[in-house]
Amino acid sequence: MNFITWIFRRIKNSQSDWAQGYRRMILEETILSIVLTFACGALYILLVGLLLIPFIDRTDTFAKIMWGLTGSVAVFYVYHWLRALHEVYLLERQKTWDALSRK
Repeated sequence: MNFITWIFRRIKNSQSDWAQGYRRMILEETILSIVLTFACGALYILLVGLLLIPFIDRTDTFAKIMWGLTGSVAVFYVYHWLRALHEVYLLERQKTWDALSRK
């Protein structure tokens, strides 16, 4: 087996495990998922902001980057929320298909 193919499959499987758990949490524990996303997003913004301080020389540029990072956290949550809803839709569609095919 090609090593690159193997490593990409391994990365994809490890990512899907936490992503599926996160999406399940979005559906079952909405408040907890929002708090967790906010906490991890704040840590993400803080770390990236601290790493970018030496490279940014203007305050307005730094503010724009911080707003962009904040927006990326919101987009991350909305993306996974939509994916969770899509998974529910696929399950319901499969159940309906199975019920109709039995008749």
